[in-house]
Amino acid sequence: MAKREPVTRDEHYDLVSVLYHALQGDETLAQYIDDAEDTGDQDLADHFRDIQEKYREIAQETKELLREKLAAEDEAEEQEDEDK
Repeated sequence: MAKREPVTRDEHYDLVSVLYHALQGDETLAQYIDDAEDTGDQDLADHFRDIQEKYREIAQETKELLREKLAAEDEAEEQEDEDK
């Protein structure tokens, strides 16, 4: 079996990707909730709501971390410019 070479990835890209997928999950679960409610399965709808809330928490935490990383990078660049 051939070995795959690791792909070097940018941490900002990774965070944006996690944010995107969490938001996509949230949106997808909204449809699943509607489907469960349409069939009268409240237990399933509640289960999907619990999962949806977790996706929202992941999205919020990731957004905050991305904001912190970008701010730190900006500060480092400004310091670098001042040192020149």
